[in-house]
Amino acid sequence: MKIAIKVLLFFFLFSKINKEKIYVIIDEYDHFANELLGFHPEHFRNLVSKNGKVRKWYEVLKEGTETVVDRIFIAEYVWSRTKR
Repeated sequence: MKIAIKVLLFFFLFSKINKEKIYVIIDEYDHFANELLGFHPEHFRNLVSKNGKVRKWYEVLKEGTETVVDRIFIAEYVWSRTKR
């Protein structure tokens, strides 16, 4: 994850130098959480804890909103048995 954060920070710097804005799309974030909560709850707690990797990732994204991240879209797939 440290490499992923470094790449993200480099991308932010590159965008700032080139005066470009970034739009972030995070799709089906709940799938990851559901899998971990269902099968590895302790691992989930470690990832989202104060020093966790996932928490750090979102902190870096939030910091990016102060400079180059213009919008963050977070989507999840919602399935329903109900016919419309």
